[in-house]
Amino acid sequence: MPRIAKLLFDSDAPASLQGLRAVAGGERSLLFAADGYSLDLVVFESAGLHVMHGQLISTDDERGVAGATVCLGEQGEPVETDHFGQFSLSAMGPLDAQVITAVADDLRIACTLPTVGVA
Repeated sequence: MPRIAKLLFDSDAPASLQGLRAVAGGERSLLFAADGYSLDLVVFESAGLHVMHGQLISTDDERGVAGATVCLGEQGEPVETDHFGQFSLSAMGPLDAQVITAVADDLRIACTLPTVGVA
């Protein structure tokens, strides 16, 4: 059973609640965490697609998790993280309530995306 990650930061949330953090125009930054792991995600639109660049990190040693399989939704094409724990995903259509899963050895994390739109 996957660990359900908690959304810790959302650049679209009111600044008074989250603190101030600069995000490039048209991008949305999300940070999730679960049991010693974090998933940092930047979402933007390009040519009608939602593009997501992310990094899966072990918070114990602050290193990227290499070789993890990351997937968007049940029908998404799985990708593998590089040696820094980085990955890229893309999808057409709305991302609302889509789930990103990350799986490696003893790790299984699920992150539910909030309503994802970019300005």
